[in-house]
Amino acid sequence: MPVLRRGGLAAGDRTVTALIALLARHRSWLLLLAVAAIGAALYAWGAEARADRARLLAWGDKMCAAAGAELMPAKGKRGAECFTAVQALARFKAEAAEATAEALATAERSRANSAAADARVARAAADAARTATAQMEAANAQVTDDRVGRDWIAALNRTAGLRPR
Repeated sequence: MPVLRRGGLAAGDRTVTALIALLARHRSWLLLLAVAAIGAALYAWGAEARADRARLLAWGDKMCAAAGAELMPAKGKRGAECFTAVQALARFKAEAAEATAEALATAERSRANSAAADARVARAAADAARTATAQMEAANAQVTDDRVGRDWIAALNRTAGLRPR
């Protein structure tokens, strides 16, 4: 509300009043400018939406071509053939991963069985070496005149792993 002073309205208050009167006189032009600005904003938004749609369709074409299908075939619904191809590829990927995991598990079981068998053989060889060493020491203890016999040579061969028993 304008403030009344001794000399009438203040200079700032007169400017505000004049501005309001000017806006009231040109209300129709201001409304037209507002509608034009909103229309321009909607047009720009629509252009951006059309550009986004074009980019998505281009990406869809590339993706579908990589999957071995068409995004927009001559017959049928757009994207249906491509969707089926992508589903088939995803199914193949899952099946391949499952088969790979199964093959790796089989190989791991085989390796574990082989390692267990190798450990059994190594234990048996170590036991045989201990036994052969004990026999060699016993045969060596029986030598009295620095002459060795058949038993000593056989024990030596068993210690070296050349003779099984």
